[in-house]
Amino acid sequence: MGLLKKLFGKKSAQKKGATKKSTVPQKTKIAITVDSSPKEVINYIFQQMATGINRDDLLQDLAQRGFHKKTAEEYIDLVNKTMFKGR
Repeated sequence: MGLLKKLFGKKSAQKKGATKKSTVPQKTKIAITVDSSPKEVINYIFQQMATGINRDDLLQDLAQRGFHKKTAEEYIDLVNKTMFKGR
């Protein structure tokens, strides 16, 4: 099983007649902490990087949430290398 499938899981098929969710992005504050699962942390980092937050601001944000500097850098490197290959 691939790394991304482990982290993000498999999408479930929608039932017939189910309504689709709105495609308008909603601003929600994700409450991640040191105790959050790696999946939640990586999702948060991906969303932040996709919106244009730079690396230094993201490192500072994670440090304020209680993450060790090296751990935060490794999470950011993982997301950057796997999901933003061309950047």
